[in-house]
Amino acid sequence: SRGQEPIYPLNSDQPVSDPLVQAMTLTAIVISFGISALLISMIYRVYQSHRSVDLERISSIEERAVQREEQATAARRIETLEDREIDPDSEQVESTR
Repeated sequence: SRGQEPIYPLNSDQPVSDPLVQAMTLTAIVISFGISALLISMIYRVYQSHRSVDLERISSIEERAVQREEQATAARRIETLEDREIDPDSEQVESTR
């Protein structure tokens, strides 16, 4: 190596701690804190939207929403099909409007 140590001159007979272990430990702490904050914010968002964090209740709410959406879609399809009729001579779909 050229020159002296970057921080201060160290005696060769004294042990030196490895800074990589400390850096990795601090990184693990920061990542754990970030994941915890993300999970807490997700739980809060679920509670805000459903007013519960009970999985059974949320599941039943979601099932009812899907059923309502399917019924609305089926009703729109029926209306669309009633608005059209097939001309037997040309075999083409024509609008009755």
